Amino acid sequence: MNADKIIEQADKAREARMAEEGMGSEPYAEISSDKGAQDRLKAMDEHIADLDAEIERDEQEPIVTDESDESTALRDEIASLRMELARRDVRDQFGWQIADLATGDDPDSFRADAERLGKLTGSATGGLGKGGLDPNEAGNGFDAVAAIREAGR
Repeated sequence: MNADKIIEQADKAREARMAEEGMGSEPYAEISSDKGAQDRLKAMDEHIADLDAEIERDEQEPIVTDESDESTALRDEIASLRMELARRDVRDQFGWQIADLATGDDPDSFRADAERLGKLTGSATGGLGKGGLDPNEAGNGFDAVAAIREAGR
């Protein structure tokens, strides 16, 4: 509800209350002879006028939602750091070649592109499968300790 309607409703309610109490149509008739009351009333009227002006000014001013340059710079720096972490994760998982080839505007799309490239190049398994034995593979039939003992005989 806008301020003018609120003030109008308050004035109507005050006039109705004063009419019920028999105070007449002039709301300040009973204090016209009291100088202190008149000064307080004048101060209240000035305060109400100031509030009305402030309400009107607030209704006319647009709401500013622009972020400061510092806030924007911090957001950009955070995004850059997140991309660097994603690049390091991809490099550790797939190697620097895939990390250099992968593209993406955000960490998730960058990782997804790296996984796709890893599958295409056969490096999706990380560092394993590029020669030698897989330390995680059980039962490959080779016992290094037994081979050393056999060679020593």
